[in-house]
Amino acid sequence: MDLSIAVAYPCRAKDELGGAPALISLYHQHLQSLAIRQEAERTRKDSGSFSIRVATLGNLGVKEVQTVSLSELERQAARIYEYAEDCAQCPASSNRKLCGCIGIAHLPIRHAAEQWLADRLRRTKGFARDLFLQAIHDFRYDGTPILALRRRNLLELRQAIAVDLPKNSHDLSEITTDHIFHAILGVGPTIDPIHTALILVCLGILQWDRKPISNLELFGWITSQRTAERIARSEIDLGEPAADPGIRQIQNLFMMFYLAWSLDAPVSVQL
Repeated sequence: MDLSIAVAYPCRAKDELGGAPALISLYHQHLQSLAIRQEAERTRKDSGSFSIRVATLGNLGVKEVQTVSLSELERQAARIYEYAEDCAQCPASSNRKLCGCIGIAHLPIRHAAEQWLADRLRRTKGFARDLFLQAIHDFRYDGTPILALRRRNLLELRQAIAVDLPKNSHDLSEITTDHIFHAILGVGPTIDPIHTALILVCLGILQWDRKPISNLELFGWITSQRTAERIARSEIDLGEPAADPGIRQIQNLFMMFYLAWSLDAPVSVQL
């Protein structure tokens, strides 16, 4: 099982397939077919001996599960190559590769990745921290939806990492990784650009003219700018490249958030 985030920027693939969730589903079929084909070649097993359960999006976005052969899975997944040329030119792609608008984090979310997130929260000061505390208050990000994910073992840690706070107007003694996960995973399958900007600012990731967002007026102003201005004057700070694959995957998800905001597009979240 994976956590997938797609930049829901309009494109031919999303139009023809029925939206970002359907593209995510097809991309997962593609990756699954590649992995199983490699396993068949490595073990020298007859490819006809593989029976694969595949989840696809049916009518009204309902997941449908079917059992198919490897050759049938490859046939279904091959449709994704129709869009390779589009992907190579897509501004929503992080790497100009096939489905570069989709970021994937393998579940469970690793301890190291959650620690990286906690370290970001710990280093966040001033306006960014105040904005997050206000968001916790206004939107009731109490972390409750994440407790259910932990019970399902979708995160390695059974308990959130806490970050102590100095005295503040919200009388909160600490914030936890459950709070930020709630803001990312607990707000529904589609996240609008202003919300992605809020998350990036609260974590000290989004910068404007190479400086952190330092006040509410600036935050409101940058979120009102046109796409060309956002692309030209903004950037992100994700820290040093990480050796741990779990951290790299989480960092890539925030890259998807940034691409979506810079293009004024929502993101589609799929667990």
